[in-house]
Amino acid sequence: MRLHSCGLLTEGGNGLSECHWGAGAFLLALGASLNPGDEVLLSDPCYPCNQNFIRLYDAKVKFVPVYADTAYQLSADLLR
Repeated sequence: MRLHSCGLLTEGGNGLSECHWGAGAFLLALGASLNPGDEVLLSDPCYPCNQNFIRLYDAKVKFVPVYADTAYQLSADLLR
């Protein structure tokens, strides 16, 4: 296992990785996958910075309300 300078741990050759820099990794993943005008669904409530990361790439945020009875998790039923 190697620790890279960004805090990314990689396991030799098996494609597994773990990042201890969650917000940064999320920001990089969004930058690699979003195009201007894309729509991203976020649970509401959510980590507040996520919507700013999405808007940074000129994508749109659509909030999906979640509640205690759904354990504050998105589900296929909520996305319909």
